[in-house]
Amino acid sequence: MTPNAAAEHPLLERDAELRALQAGIATALAGRGGALLVEGAAGIGKTRLLDVAAARATERGMRVLTARAGPLERDYAFGLVRMLLEPALPRSDPDRRTRLLDGAARWAAPVLDGAGAGAPTNTAATLHGLYWLVSALTEERPLLLVADDLHWADVASLRALVYLLRRAAELPLLLVLATRPAEPGAGADLLQELAADPLTGALHPGPLSHAATQRLVRAVLGEPEPAFTEACHEVAAGNPLLLGALLRSLHTTGVTPVESATDAVRERAPAIVAMFVLPRLRHLPAPAAAIARALAVLGSGAALRHVAAVARLDPDRAAAAVDRLTAAELLAADPPLRFAHPLLAQAVLEHIPAGERHAAHRCAARELASDAAPAEAVAAHLLLTEPLRDDWVVARLRDAARVALRKGAPQAAVTYLERALGEPPSPQVRAEVLFELGSTQTRLGPTQGLARLAEAHELTTDPDARARIALRLGRGLETAWELPRALEVLQQAVLEADTASGVDPDVRLLLEAEFIGLARSRPASRTAALDRLRQLTPQARPDSVAGCMLLATAAVETLQVEGRADEAVAQARQALTAITRLSSGSFTTGVLYLAGPVLAAAGELDAALRGADAAVADARERVARIELGAALSWRAEMSRRCGALLDAEADARLAQDMAREFAVPYPHRLLLGFLLSALVERGELETAERELLELEVDRNHVHLLAGMGRLRLAQGRPAEALEQLLAAGRRLARRGWTHPGLVPWETDAALACHRLGRLKQARELADAALVRARHYAAPVATGIALRTAGLVHGLLDALWEAVDVLEGTAARLEHAHTLVELGAALRRAGHRVDSREPLRTGLDLAHRCGATVLADQATEELLASGARPRRPLRTGAEALSPSERRVARLAAEGRSNREIAQALFVTTKTVEVHLSACYRKLGIASRGELPAALDRT
Repeated sequence: MTPNAAAEHPLLERDAELRALQAGIATALAGRGGALLVEGAAGIGKTRLLDVAAARATERGMRVLTARAGPLERDYAFGLVRMLLEPALPRSDPDRRTRLLDGAARWAAPVLDGAGAGAPTNTAATLHGLYWLVSALTEERPLLLVADDLHWADVASLRALVYLLRRAAELPLLLVLATRPAEPGAGADLLQELAADPLTGALHPGPLSHAATQRLVRAVLGEPEPAFTEACHEVAAGNPLLLGALLRSLHTTGVTPVESATDAVRERAPAIVAMFVLPRLRHLPAPAAAIARALAVLGSGAALRHVAAVARLDPDRAAAAVDRLTAAELLAADPPLRFAHPLLAQAVLEHIPAGERHAAHRCAARELASDAAPAEAVAAHLLLTEPLRDDWVVARLRDAARVALRKGAPQAAVTYLERALGEPPSPQVRAEVLFELGSTQTRLGPTQGLARLAEAHELTTDPDARARIALRLGRGLETAWELPRALEVLQQAVLEADTASGVDPDVRLLLEAEFIGLARSRPASRTAALDRLRQLTPQARPDSVAGCMLLATAAVETLQVEGRADEAVAQARQALTAITRLSSGSFTTGVLYLAGPVLAAAGELDAALRGADAAVADARERVARIELGAALSWRAEMSRRCGALLDAEADARLAQDMAREFAVPYPHRLLLGFLLSALVERGELETAERELLELEVDRNHVHLLAGMGRLRLAQGRPAEALEQLLAAGRRLARRGWTHPGLVPWETDAALACHRLGRLKQARELADAALVRARHYAAPVATGIALRTAGLVHGLLDALWEAVDVLEGTAARLEHAHTLVELGAALRRAGHRVDSREPLRTGLDLAHRCGATVLADQATEELLASGARPRRPLRTGAEALSPSERRVARLAAEGRSNREIAQALFVTTKTVEVHLSACYRKLGIASRGELPAALDRT
């Protein structure tokens, strides 16, 4: 029997694995997604199992997409994913391609196109787009994705597979993946995540038994004697590939399967595959050996012209050599050009001398580049060469880094740029590479890249380039919370830009805006910063990012001046309206951080909420998770102030979910400060305390201190509440924020003092808050201060005035609180009948706001007044969970299920489930009834 007999033999002892594959395919066809991870040593038969899975899925009508990773692809960002998905979007059918890449799936286009043009894409957007592309493919028919040799896959592709698997439960999708166990590398943690996912089933094909070994020996060499079989089993350790290589080697040398030949078996034990490959190469003509070495360097799927060039052969001789290698069973018989097994390629590659390997990779890189191959394919070879101070190499690596950033793979870009820096580049190029590397590293973490940026700044002499580097370095230092150093860098850059010519005016203005924004919050530099702000504000126009930032900053400072609230509001409105039209990226949220509180403090709550809505929509459109989380947290606070507590909690919870899943580093303290206030109003004190205990950063943030103060008041711990609230007041004073509408800490502190029996201090705080609110003509702050003064002084007139003031604002929750407090005060004063109307109105408002604690208080007061209120049932919109509330709101806006899923980063099936629950709880039957049902709260 010929050596082919072993390869052609059916799978042995893999019944359990085949049943698992069959079950996985059936589950996917039933609409439930999952994964099977085939893990085993090289040669154990993983690829054969994947081939069977592909064949059986095809027979059942599934679309099958396959890919195989290789050593060269480890730094090719999303290389494996591209190999998997690109065949499903043929350019020959542009209409279908456009349809599949519609909506959020468009963010997958840079991965599939592999082009370097365009702005960098954030990783979250790319992952989101790839999921929705796969989702669109599964809508056409059930899908099987097969990926072999995952241990060699690039990190970006592994991250995409993890992201996809987390959302696969509701898709007709099966992932069948194969990897070697315990392979070291950057993707090891992601492979573990894949293996640990609840949707993943593990397959561990084991070594062949003695009986299976005997069967294969018989197939290749004839009936063996027991000792001979035992020797073969021992040497190959039950590994099918090694056993096949051993048997073919024995067959080639004419060994018969008898006991006396066991020494010949054991002689081949070391490096069985190499012993199979290398002698064959030595017996083949020199061109065949050269082609084998060239293909080992280039990797599977290489074009014959490139292999021929690296082997230094003309195309005809190269083609003849390929035929010889195929006949020798070293290369696969069917295209693409590849070795029959990766271990064969590995054996050849390991026996190429280092110098020859270096020269081959350089040759491969130049051949690919001259053929307009993707930049990352060129860079894959350059990463394996020795540094030679070659600017051509540096340029190609920089090209690859730009492509990686375009696809949303900053880690791959860092790999390319670090290698470029090690080439090293010529002195005139070095600063540029340092800047690109440092800028890219800042995408990976708040403290990364700063040293590279600082070195680039030191080496650069061109004024415009220095200004740009200083701007990036200053922002990076701010993000890393190295504020004194950031201030020093920005201040020096501003001074240089003042005296140098050739600095882009937009860059100059951005430097000014960044410097002022940081310097005004530092006592030592605040005066100088405000002087520059006054000089620049007349020039600030809402047609640039810098102009919007300056307007928003000016709005905050203008608000602190009595009698200029209208001017501050106009500046804030201008900045917020314009920034979302500028494709400004993270600056949308930065402007919201400044302008939103100005509008809210001035009583323009509806405008503040619209600004937050625009920032959320902008971040969603760009799938910018950091900015979206921040925008959601600010919208949560605006919603709370407007009295939409359910919406506030829904936004805050979504921001929290995103922070946990994607490690988004936006300020947790800010978000929790907003969330605590909403939870207190909802009566969720235990939940609020648990959230606070889980906070892993310090609590020294003004909004968090204010939120903690309210929580401690609600918990009956007024001394602790007072301590937190006074700390918040001190932080605001150091910042120069005196407007009472920004963070109304004084009124809460007055209530804490009142609870402690410190009546004098309580009245002083309340009176001071009222005086300031009237001076600033801040309606909401005035209403809150009047209510507080009425409570601590026992003045009914102040409470009546507070009701009148707040009735004309959008602060429904504060209005409700004031009505209930007025009704309670009237009831305590003996005006039981008069108390009922404000209490009933307050109860209705509290219920609409979702303010559970306040509604219960109003109900108790009504009962004490002799009225018989109907207790509102906890049904309708109030019964919706935060997740259901989010879905219902978007559906009420007219969005489709798919659009809602894309906006909330969930699956379409999840949206369907939530909507069904919403209809049931709201007592409605259709989507069209949602707006009215939600507005009944």
